[in-house]
Amino acid sequence: MIICEFSPKSFRALDKMCLIFVLSLTGAVATAAEPSTSKEIAVQTELNSKTMEFFESRVRPLLVEHCHECHSGKVSKGGLKLDSISEILSGGESGPAVIPHKADESLLIEAIRYESYEMPPAGQLSEKEIDVLVKWVELGAPWPGGDRTVRPASSADKITDEDRQFWSFQPLRDPTVPQVEPEHWPRNAVDRFLLRKMNENGLSPSDEAEPLTLVRRLYFDLTGLPPTPEQVDEFLADTSPEAYERLVDDLLDSPRYGEHWAQFWLDLVRYAESDGYRKDDYRPNAWQYRDYVIQAFNSDKPFDQFVREQIAGDEIAPNDPEAIAATGFLRCGIYEYNQRDVRTQWQDMLNDITDTVGDTFLGVGMGCARCHDHKFDPILQKDYFRLQAFFANISLDDEKVLASPDEIVRYEEQLEQWETATESIRQQIDQLKAPKLKELERKMVMMFPEDIQEIYYRPAEKRSSLDDQLRHLVFLQVLDRYKTLPTTFKGEEKKKWDALQKELAEFDDLKPQPLPKGRSISEFGDEAPEIFIPSKERLGEVEPGFLTIFDPESANIAELNLPEPTTGRRTTLANWLTKENHPLTTRVIVNRIWKQHFGAGIVNSPSDFGHLGETPTHPELLDWLATRFVEKGWSLKWLHREIVHSAAYRQSSLTSNKEAELIDPENRFLWKFNVRRLSAEQIRDAQLSVAGTLNLKSGGPPASIDSDRRTIFNKVIRNKMDPLLALFDFPDRITSSPSRNITTSPSQSLLLINGEQTLGHAQDFANRLVKSNDRSLESQIRDAYLTALQRPPTEQELNRTLRFLEESQESSPVAEEVARAKTNTQVLEVNESPLASPVQTLDSKDLPRNQFTVSATLLLRSIYPDASVRTIASHWNSDSKSPGWSLGVTSTKSSHQPRHLILQLIGKNSSGKRTYEIVRSGIHLELNRPYFVSVSVDLENPTADGITFVVRNLITNEQTVTHADHRVVQAETNRLPFVVGGRVRQNRHRWDGWIDDLHLYRTALSEEEILTPEAILDANIDADQIVGQWDFNGGNTALIDRVHNRELNVESFSNAPPSQLVDFCHVLLNSNEFIYID
Repeated sequence: MIICEFSPKSFRALDKMCLIFVLSLTGAVATAAEPSTSKEIAVQTELNSKTMEFFESRVRPLLVEHCHECHSGKVSKGGLKLDSISEILSGGESGPAVIPHKADESLLIEAIRYESYEMPPAGQLSEKEIDVLVKWVELGAPWPGGDRTVRPASSADKITDEDRQFWSFQPLRDPTVPQVEPEHWPRNAVDRFLLRKMNENGLSPSDEAEPLTLVRRLYFDLTGLPPTPEQVDEFLADTSPEAYERLVDDLLDSPRYGEHWAQFWLDLVRYAESDGYRKDDYRPNAWQYRDYVIQAFNSDKPFDQFVREQIAGDEIAPNDPEAIAATGFLRCGIYEYNQRDVRTQWQDMLNDITDTVGDTFLGVGMGCARCHDHKFDPILQKDYFRLQAFFANISLDDEKVLASPDEIVRYEEQLEQWETATESIRQQIDQLKAPKLKELERKMVMMFPEDIQEIYYRPAEKRSSLDDQLRHLVFLQVLDRYKTLPTTFKGEEKKKWDALQKELAEFDDLKPQPLPKGRSISEFGDEAPEIFIPSKERLGEVEPGFLTIFDPESANIAELNLPEPTTGRRTTLANWLTKENHPLTTRVIVNRIWKQHFGAGIVNSPSDFGHLGETPTHPELLDWLATRFVEKGWSLKWLHREIVHSAAYRQSSLTSNKEAELIDPENRFLWKFNVRRLSAEQIRDAQLSVAGTLNLKSGGPPASIDSDRRTIFNKVIRNKMDPLLALFDFPDRITSSPSRNITTSPSQSLLLINGEQTLGHAQDFANRLVKSNDRSLESQIRDAYLTALQRPPTEQELNRTLRFLEESQESSPVAEEVARAKTNTQVLEVNESPLASPVQTLDSKDLPRNQFTVSATLLLRSIYPDASVRTIASHWNSDSKSPGWSLGVTSTKSSHQPRHLILQLIGKNSSGKRTYEIVRSGIHLELNRPYFVSVSVDLENPTADGITFVVRNLITNEQTVTHADHRVVQAETNRLPFVVGGRVRQNRHRWDGWIDDLHLYRTALSEEEILTPEAILDANIDADQIVGQWDFNGGNTALIDRVHNRELNVESFSNAPPSQLVDFCHVLLNSNEFIYID
């Protein structure tokens, strides 16, 4: 029987002998039985003829028409060619295109069915065309006269000799320091390499900059802050030859050095204190990593150790809190709190880590190899996932204890005492909350896909590491839902819950202080999940490995003997990254430091050392520095010294050399110093420093964006950047940022001229000038120039400014009446008399914004006959268009009824619009009766829990507590002082009576903490959260806070600086000379 029409079914129906003949003809088997009869020969000949005819008439035309454009000849997208059977069987980056006789397992068939790849991309083939190719594969993929040899797949084969010769993949060299002319100019080896390149290009170095320029340059470059006039004078007075080097050493030893240089590293690792995405939740423990980085720079931690701790600190030194905090590097990425597709979410997080490690330490674009081999650089797609495999087993820990073993033991011993004393209470609490938590968990978990729900409830012993990772992402959302637990209690249950919480709080004195915690990582045991290239799972598991160009074999994973088992993969990677002769890690960090000093790198693409990046201008200098850097113990401070000691660094930027400008217009050969604008945070910090209000407190939880601390210690909220930082190109910290953009826009000028921050700094600067000298205008002008610009004014500048200020001074009114505070009765008496005036802080330093609590004991004697308010305390000037707040009591004609305790708020609502509102307590005070009054405010919580009023009658002990919602949800910058008994620059709205025991906190105290004055005094509140506690007990210290010695004073209008002096200070803070380094 001769079969004329072939199909998978008819083909499989052939008898065994015919099947062997066909397979042998198509080359699908290695051996076949020889035909022994004329009938068998006839069948074989007929099959061969029909099969070949089928291929030539039906299959080859399809391949030529739809595939060869991208997959034949010299064109091989994805490494795949479809113009020979050998190429088809060998396949491309994704593996063999065809598996003979197995259409459903063949990548080619998957692609034309649009089941994985969608080929051809112009449009899917018709069903008949797809059937033709399916039949062809099932026949064994016959190809007339084709060589069916399969090429051995080797990643190393994809790397060419040209790739291996590329400069950045070459081993480090140790070049000889060149001999150059003129011999007198070089100060060190750096200069000799630079001068040789200048000589080769017909260039010569510029003169050395003036000492005033150098001292300013060094301070900003090494500490990020301007020098004070005293520091400038000290440097200029030191005439010894070592004066410059001594100043460099002093600045490198300053804690300000680490605070400044940490910023460039935080840019690289995309550090922020919020999650990103829409909700952008705050990360309360993220700052521990920031402090680790600052301390690492300040202590000159060897860079190899710095790298190793960030990659694998938990494996390298599991008992070292500093090393554990370092792994916060791996937790800096963005996180979407409500993502239900946790599989994709986890993969995105691993991709982010892989990209950042490649960018930060290797300086190559690993992200370009995520979907395919890099188009220009010798980085394979497999390399991307080999690198990712080192991190495949990590687990996330948002509250990792950062304490030594001894500290943990002491904590647990004390905790055991508290647990023993509270066991019965806690059991009752657990009984109440257990069913609630279970229900909250159930409702949350059911929102995920069914397969994820199954994983979540799967017993621990049956879960894989990947299961644990996915389950943990679900559990993070369950924990978020647990926060709503208190709202689930109603009626009697809520009363019981509140009573138990109150009872438990009575044992707080036994409870140990919480141990410090940070965001870290660990691992789920010692077996990692398998890593596959997406859509190329057929290629098998990807083992951890380094870049193929350096080592095509899988990495030899270190064996670790740790109390908590891990894979040891990250330690292996960390050790490889910090090899002494690593050609990328060493060159990349040296180049980054160079770029920070000169404004341009030796390689001016600091995170791209590949073909798309720039080639080094001084390759031998880069290698010489990298080699010496390792020899000097990977010391960054050695590298700083080597660079700033050079004559090249000391050159003037203000030079006119037209010939040099034509030869090297971009100054790539450093024949002069580059003028640079201060970074966003340097502008802000310099304004605070010059104004005399910069708070140099170091470390700890971040402050709000409008605090007076250095910018590095303020919150970095990805979706709510400080406007000044955002306009001056502070990175969004979503991805790694190797360089800051330098943009110039009208918005920048408008913000500096009209922005409240700069205006406030100008006011403080003027105050500083008035208070710090003999009040002569000439002294104030000289001080202003020396403080802001680190130089004295020219004669022309001095005369013009003098004339401007003298003309304005003639029309400035002077207050004649002297006001004073009345505290001789052991309380603060406030009334309309100048002898019983309100008192205020000397400045706005550290005053609270979005959260605060104010409390006092007081007595009110009268109310106004109109609608004015008797003010207890305020941070406001009575202008409903100016931000602030005021706590007071309404008067006779108030629309809120007389003697009503109210809080006035002016700030931004949820739409970002400035809003004035009155928050009513519902509590009315009687005249001539003593009360304890308190208000706790959390602007970020607009619900009824956001504001709590507490009033207690000190005669009857009757107590009233009320809650109120509000529309103002964000405070704004306010440079006004805090006032007791009145408002800033207001004779109206004064208190009439006495005020005592006034406390101001920068946190919203709980209801339990503010029930009585004693409760506040006994509350366990950190001193940093206390703005002031004043008891007005008479004597010389009546107006001095007993915690921080912060003084209250009567406002003196005559001491205020004239507005023209403020304007002059404002001009200096806006000048190019202030915001540029030359």
